[in-house]
Amino acid sequence: MRRARRSTLLSTPGRQTVAEPLIVVALDAADTQLAEEFEGVDEWYVGERGDHLYPTCPGLARTGRPPRRGSGRLYPEAGDVCLTCLRWWRARKAKETGDHGQP
Repeated sequence: MRRARRSTLLSTPGRQTVAEPLIVVALDAADTQLAEEFEGVDEWYVGERGDHLYPTCPGLARTGRPPRRGSGRLYPEAGDVCLTCLRWWRARKAKETGDHGQP
């Protein structure tokens, strides 16, 4: 499930929704489309200007607060992720697959 910023996530059998305040949105179709196009991450951290994939990110450390885990799935390539974390994530994926950006 793609997260909705500052919303409470609710699950019912066969349906996932977001509610806050008095707003309910079904995310099944959107989540399915994102899952087909992008790789999702379950462990991520809430940030002020973008979300983070690593608790050791300098941008997250600058807030002066302890890292706070996000809920649901986050799709780094879909946006709203710290650029430092995104670069680290892409480098890790390239190392895992053996693709180092060379033709």
